[in-house]
Amino acid sequence: MDDKKGNDKIVDDIALVASHVGKSRRTVFRWVKKGMPTLPDGRFDLDQIDLWLQKRNGIGEPAVQASTEDGKDFWDKENKKHQAKLRELEYRKRKRELIERRQIDDLLVGRVQAVKAGLLALERSLPPELIACKTEREMSSVIRRHVRGLLERYSKPITPEDLN
Repeated sequence: MDDKKGNDKIVDDIALVASHVGKSRRTVFRWVKKGMPTLPDGRFDLDQIDLWLQKRNGIGEPAVQASTEDGKDFWDKENKKHQAKLRELEYRKRKRELIERRQIDDLLVGRVQAVKAGLLALERSLPPELIACKTEREMSSVIRRHVRGLLERYSKPITPEDLN
């Protein structure tokens, strides 16, 4: 618990910090994420934490006097943020700025199936055209035309009409 210089205000156990400030370990972990001071080696200076809490709670308030409803206040704020985010997403969805992933997945599956069908159809459509070709260059041209046709049909951008 003591550092090398004998300072008993330097601790390395988060449970001791939680006990010192009268909060749960979970709250202390959350405070660390929000900027509670820690030493470079991962330990905690209780004096720095007290100052940080006083500043956070308003100068002059004792550190341990942090609201007993801190957890409830935190989660109420978090809930309000999430509710606002959900309302924003619903609004953007109504404006058609957002679409459900399921819709995109369904559209992509449909496109893959169509490409597969198009590729399988080449087996029937290419031989009659290729048999009439006299050179390898003519064959390449026929194959290229069919492949480009497939690409043009199935690689077009997704439009709002596709999603309805």
